[in-house]
Amino acid sequence: MKIMWFEDWRLFYTDCDPNMGTGYCTMQSCFDFSRCPTDRTKFSFSIDPLRSQSLKEIEDSDQYAALKQAMVRHPWYTPDPSQACVLFPEVDTLCVISACGGDKFEFKGEMGPWTVADQLAKLTHWNGGRNHLVLEIHDSERMRYDIGKAMGVKSGFAAERYRLGFDISFPLYAQAPVNETAIELSNRRGGFARRPSKYLLTFKGGNNRRHRLRPKVRAGLDDSSRGDSGDYHDLMLNTKFALIVQGNGLHSYRLTEAMRANAVPVILADNYVLPFSEAVRWDEIAIFVPESQWASIPDVIGRIDDEALARMREKLATVYEAHFASMARMVDTVLHITRDRIYAHGFTGR
Repeated sequence: MKIMWFEDWRLFYTDCDPNMGTGYCTMQSCFDFSRCPTDRTKFSFSIDPLRSQSLKEIEDSDQYAALKQAMVRHPWYTPDPSQACVLFPEVDTLCVISACGGDKFEFKGEMGPWTVADQLAKLTHWNGGRNHLVLEIHDSERMRYDIGKAMGVKSGFAAERYRLGFDISFPLYAQAPVNETAIELSNRRGGFARRPSKYLLTFKGGNNRRHRLRPKVRAGLDDSSRGDSGDYHDLMLNTKFALIVQGNGLHSYRLTEAMRANAVPVILADNYVLPFSEAVRWDEIAIFVPESQWASIPDVIGRIDDEALARMREKLATVYEAHFASMARMVDTVLHITRDRIYAHGFTGR
């Protein structure tokens, strides 16, 4: 009963209320190419401020403050939003739901979808959302408020909610464990892919995460008696493959955690749009198993020999460093995907 209520409540906010949905968009129909220079080397972005700071109703989270810091340090950043090709809102949409950490579909304080939409509409250059990148980290399979003609940059997108070639699937950021040493980082960056591993395949997660698994999978993995034994970081560093299943949403922190530890992800999450799918060849660094074929996992990974596994790990380390290793790398990847899309279309720039 609880799960059914959860699903119905989500659908109410995303499908049934026309004021909270986001319409279908393509680059051709919802992007203003005239804001951008014809020379891609002169591409720039900025942060779109509110018309007045007195209008601000959403305080910045620590995560969004770190994100903005990464933005202003980027070489493509311009402090003049009127000259920018694309814009990020000054409004913290990243963590407005559940403060980037909860498992409930709740907005912070007294806010709701209408609050966020109203704040976005008060941006200086909003223009119905055109040329804006709106970021959100939450378990919902789509944006939870109206973003107009803006591009959604979101974690946990479901395939049917994702506007191909317009939205961007964003990762959950796995921060470094406080006890990780410089030696561990150095080893992972060079030759770490061929290290011996104690385990073939591991998964560690709480029961509140496993409820998304099919009952038979859950039964097969049930080892609660040992669930708290052993350090999770150590477990990741000593496994060849890491099982990635749905958390409260389609996404999971375990994906980026596995990548960070150079464990090849075995992804058991149907319908999930993987992060940065336009920039990353996921078929070269991960294993995909349909949920209905979960029992085949041992056979699938058993067919991968040591040389093939080493090649996957080497590519995995390269991809992680290029796109996932820090908030700055993630921002850079979003911008490169956006710029590539813009200049893949013929347009008359300024």
